[in-house]
Amino acid sequence: MKIHPFALSSNDRRLPMESPEDCVEHRTARNGILGGVPAVLLTLTLGLLAFAPAAAAAPATCATNGLSPITGTEGGLGQEFTVGAAGGDLHAFAIAAFGPDGASQLSILPLDGTGLPDPAAALASSTIDLPAAPSVTAIAFARPLRLAPGRYVVFLAPATAASWLFCVRPTAGGAWLHSGQNWFSSTIEAFALGLDLQPQDLTAPVVSVTPPVSPTRAPQVEFGSDDPAATSTCSVDDGAAVPCTSPFAPAGLGDGQHTVAIVARDVMDNVSAPAAVAFTVDTAAPSAAITIVPGNATAPTTAITVLLSEPGTFTCQLDGAAAPCAESFTVVPASEGSHTLTVTATDLAGNSGDTPATFLADWTSPEVAALNDLKVVADAAAEADAERHRVGAVVEFAPVATDNFDAQPTVSCTPESGSFFEVGDTVVTCAARDASGNASAPVSFTVSVVHPPPSTADVDLAYDPDHDQVEVTESHGGTIDWAGHRTLTAAIDDHETLVNVRRTDDVADVEDLDDGLRVQYLRYDGASRVRPTSNGYAFRSSERRDGSLKRLVIVVRAGRNVVIVKYSAARDQSVVRYVDARRSNTTLRVVRVDGLVIPHLRSDAGRMLIDVGGGG
Repeated sequence: MKIHPFALSSNDRRLPMESPEDCVEHRTARNGILGGVPAVLLTLTLGLLAFAPAAAAAPATCATNGLSPITGTEGGLGQEFTVGAAGGDLHAFAIAAFGPDGASQLSILPLDGTGLPDPAAALASSTIDLPAAPSVTAIAFARPLRLAPGRYVVFLAPATAASWLFCVRPTAGGAWLHSGQNWFSSTIEAFALGLDLQPQDLTAPVVSVTPPVSPTRAPQVEFGSDDPAATSTCSVDDGAAVPCTSPFAPAGLGDGQHTVAIVARDVMDNVSAPAAVAFTVDTAAPSAAITIVPGNATAPTTAITVLLSEPGTFTCQLDGAAAPCAESFTVVPASEGSHTLTVTATDLAGNSGDTPATFLADWTSPEVAALNDLKVVADAAAEADAERHRVGAVVEFAPVATDNFDAQPTVSCTPESGSFFEVGDTVVTCAARDASGNASAPVSFTVSVVHPPPSTADVDLAYDPDHDQVEVTESHGGTIDWAGHRTLTAAIDDHETLVNVRRTDDVADVEDLDDGLRVQYLRYDGASRVRPTSNGYAFRSSERRDGSLKRLVIVVRAGRNVVIVKYSAARDQSVVRYVDARRSNTTLRVVRVDGLVIPHLRSDAGRMLIDVGGGG
């Protein structure tokens, strides 16, 4: 059997034609897609009309079998067949024909609207070499020919004016003869036509995918189809599809998540659903975050934790030598000094990277140099704490510490340098700590703050709860001498201040005060009189039956500043109100304080100041 494919095919479909001599007898119609009845194989008879100037002598093969020869030198011979309403796919066919000159054109023609074969609309065409002796010629399609419902003709014509010959016998059939521009149909003569006409293949192939290792440095996607003849295309990250075979190795992918989608197409152009697979490309070397807590003199063990930048494994080297390690482990270096831990990390994709980290093994404590005691005069510090009017000084000092590795160990002192020191002796204790946490032995010294010699004698007015009256004292601890009902003398060292006062219960327009004083003027060391701005000190109190204090109101004024204190013994609480007298006695703020708050009215170089409980 000769195979003359319309397109190259590995299919050798053997149709039911045993020999050319039997072809005219083999007219059994098998179940086929004729009239819509599905089948796998169909055999039809091909009828002939003689069209030749004269009949040639019958070859021995024809005469031997009692057959009649039909010859021709032009035109062609065709056999009609019908495809039912469901359509069909023509996979192969076979004919029994031969010719001395061989070369012929074989075509599949539809019937046109007039019922005649239409060569201009040929669905398939191929040049074949007819055998010189009777034989079966089979045509297999590499891609089956899809046929719609209708009537068709398998048509054979010489490619040249070569003569052709068929062995025939009278029979019913649907034969067509083409001569010049004319077509003739016949139902008298026929030869066999075998068709492999199958139901239309509308089933798409199914693609199966084996996911690649992920993450990976070089991805390879293995896939397959349930149709071995199907071709495939692959697209990467929704890009253009390209022809591909398994395994598919996409190139040029950057690190990160990627997707490959595979689509299979069979010979009938049925397309599978995309089979997608996702994976991660990783070509970057991993790193490690290394946390090291070095040891010190107290505990020389160094604690280390390792956190990889991505899942994987790691090994360690300490100062170039392999060292056991884990996510959390400890080491004791052989000696003090600098050491290097190197962590080699390998991720799941096989990328490796080194991360070094240095640390210091320091087991020696720093030392603080001894400090001499300090003596400071309080007058330089008065302004630094002027808001609270405390007597003292801001004292600064610079302790020095040394260490074997840390050039600048941290030194802390209690109280710290720059603190306010009140009059008297204060012990300062300093200690150092180096970067490894080693602490020094403490070093102590004394800061002594002494009173400055007073430059004037000043007056202090305050409520005396023990005597329920306004008490007058000298601000620096000097003496007070009443020279008369309205005049008093404040003295300290060589300084003397004459103060003229007037008793009054009218201070800052607050009525019903029991008693108070108003300073009229001051004379410092015999100099001219100084008249401070409007000022005064007054109070009103009430007592329980046992004589204890029940309630108290104190009003103090210095210029525009007024302080009003209302104390309740039942709640043991003072309400302090700050008032601006020049703004219609506007309240600036209110403070509630536990216990009794006693404000002071004091002179200072000719000014009158209000001191609320020593806090300004």
